[in-house]
Amino acid sequence: MPANDSSLLGDYFTRQELADELGIHVRSLERWAWLRKGPPQVRIGRRVFYRRSDVLRWLENRTEGEAA
Repeated sequence: MPANDSSLLGDYFTRQELADELGIHVRSLERWAWLRKGPPQVRIGRRVFYRRSDVLRWLENRTEGEAA
C-alpha cells in the first residue's frame, strides 16, 4: 500500500503485501508470528496487518553490524 494512501489502513501492509515486499512466503510470516520472531502484527478479526513503522523498526533491529 502506498504510504500516502488516505484510506484508514493506508499505512498498513497485509500479510501478503509484506511477504511480497520482503521476497518471502506468507508461511514464513505466519511461522515467525507463532515463534514471536517477526514484526509486530495487528489482528482485525481473522485478518492480519503490519504497520509500516513497526516493520521498519523491526528491520532496523535486525541489522548485524555497521558498514565501515
